[in-house]
Amino acid sequence: MRRLSDRGLMCAPVNDYAEVAEDIQVRANEYVVEVDHPVLGRTRVVNTPVRLSKTPGGIRRCAPEFDQHTEQVLLEAGFGWDEVARLRAAGAIGSRAAGDRLVPEGMGQ
Repeated sequence: MRRLSDRGLMCAPVNDYAEVAEDIQVRANEYVVEVDHPVLGRTRVVNTPVRLSKTPGGIRRCAPEFDQHTEQVLLEAGFGWDEVARLRAAGAIGSRAAGDRLVPEGMGQ
C-alpha cells in the first residue's frame, strides 16, 4: 500500500470478516451487536443497517431455531395434527440430521 500511496494512488486495506467485526469504527457505530442465543449463548450478530431517529430499529432477538415454528406454520396452513405427525415420521420435517452444524465450520462466535 505504501508504494501505491507514494505514487498518489488512493488505497486502503481490505479487512476479512474477523477484522471487520473488531474494527473500532464498526464497534463505535454498533454495526455488530451482542445478543443472547438459546444455543450459542452470548454471540455477535450484524445489527440493522439503517437506523432512523424516530424509528431506530435494532436486534431484539435471534432468528428462530431450526424447526422452532414448523408445527405452528403447518397448522395455520390447514394441516391437521395427524398430517404433521406423518410428515415428522417421514423425516420431511423435524430435527437436523446428526452431522448438521448450527455454525458452519470455520465461523466462530
